[in-house]
Amino acid sequence: MRRILSRRPSAATCFSLLALFISLGGAAYAAGVPVNSVGTLQLKTGAVIAPKIRDGAITSTKLATDSVSKRAMQAGSVGSPEILNNSIQPGDLQVGAVTTGTIRNRAVTNAKLATGSVSNAKIGTGQVGARALRGSVIRSASVTIRGGSNGRVVTGTATARCRSGEQATGIGTIWNGGINDDLNTVFAQFITASNGTPTGATARGSSAVAASRVFTVQVACLLP
Repeated sequence: MRRILSRRPSAATCFSLLALFISLGGAAYAAGVPVNSVGTLQLKTGAVIAPKIRDGAITSTKLATDSVSKRAMQAGSVGSPEILNNSIQPGDLQVGAVTTGTIRNRAVTNAKLATGSVSNAKIGTGQVGARALRGSVIRSASVTIRGGSNGRVVTGTATARCRSGEQATGIGTIWNGGINDDLNTVFAQFITASNGTPTGATARGSSAVAASRVFTVQVACLLP
């Protein structure tokens, strides 16, 4: 028994015990790291990788301005649901970034175009056809007003209508034989459909000359 107690541990045993103590102590130290004691200075470059980041842990409030570049984003990762309304202004777009291939059909309406924004230089050859111009045509109707005697005034009414699908945009009157104080247009007004769309025009003329005169009403009709 005395010989066993008097024996000293070998060097290998000492090193083994020391290694065991360090390994246990290191684990114990890591488990007991105080809160907020590890900052950016304690992290090595590349220490935080994608598998170490919990889903949803990084929000927009945790990103510095311009910290996410185009190279850092996967193709198709930002879609229209991720973009706030009116968040992209003309100054945020590079020249040529928006092409006809990236614009949805009928997405650009008249209300979204600034006054004078579409000029001749921005319209390609042959892009605007006759149907897009919506020309107009003149429809007319006439009435003969017989001459009066002894200064008696005679009136007549004429009505001109646009064809189906056309819309009236202007009115005019004409007298054959010229215009003088004894030939007058009493009134001229649009004729409208039940929905309020102008579909024609009616006018009344008065004559106090001795000879008969033809009174004509004209209406400009916008083609469908």
